[in-house]
Amino acid sequence: MIEARKSDVYLSRDNVLEKVSEYQIFKYFCRNFKEIGVKFRSDLRDDKSPTVDISLIGQRLLYKDFGHPDHTFDCFAYVGYKYNLDFYGTLIHIDGCFGLGLYTGVRVGRPVRKVEPQVRAKTKAEIRVRVRDWDSRDAAYWKQFGISKKLLRIFDVQPITHVWINEQRFSCNSISYRYRFDCGYKIYRPLEGDFKWFSNVGWNVFKAIGSYLNVVRLWFSQVPSRMSCVWRCLTTHPLLYNQRCLCQVKAPSKKRKRVSKK
Repeated sequence: MIEARKSDVYLSRDNVLEKVSEYQIFKYFCRNFKEIGVKFRSDLRDDKSPTVDISLIGQRLLYKDFGHPDHTFDCFAYVGYKYNLDFYGTLIHIDGCFGLGLYTGVRVGRPVRKVEPQVRAKTKAEIRVRVRDWDSRDAAYWKQFGISKKLLRIFDVQPITHVWINEQRFSCNSISYRYRFDCGYKIYRPLEGDFKWFSNVGWNVFKAIGSYLNVVRLWFSQVPSRMSCVWRCLTTHPLLYNQRCLCQVKAPSKKRKRVSKK
């Protein structure tokens, strides 16, 4: 069936989304994408582990590659990047693949039925770990930042060998650590290129420990004579990032009134 389009309907982003959803565009062009919020391997690079997530952010679907932060796209930017197209070329390509007829003015075949995704309510992932003993690899890594094992133990940081995410086991092929919180874990794999961080703890919870460790890293890079001063500062206020050391802040001196000699 061949059908001419209305004269006021032209090729544009909004008109494309009137006929097909962002979900349909991602499903058509991103072959590894199965379900919203479920990680999968990138088809834009060599990806050995699932690092990509397409999630609903506000009212838009967003493609986010956690192993390659530059790969963050909406559906149009994804298609443009994948096929090396400018924005208008991207619209033409999508229009042709779905047979919308917005560019040519003539739609061929049956009209496409717009499909919106059914977004499931997010549930917190379950994370379990297997802890190991500290060894020379850990000492060598943390030494470059001036962070001791004693300090890491204060924050309940432990080296690990395995991680279970929703009962699926992953082996740690390089040094890996878990940060434990009352509400979950944050996993850190510093030597990995992909999937370096993951967590079942909200950002507003675990960003504090990052600030705290930044304080330690900052102050411990200074001369040894300031070490005792640093510890007093940290135990007084653990989030003193880029602040002057409390031990260096002198109380305002009281001005003595001069007594004039008669």
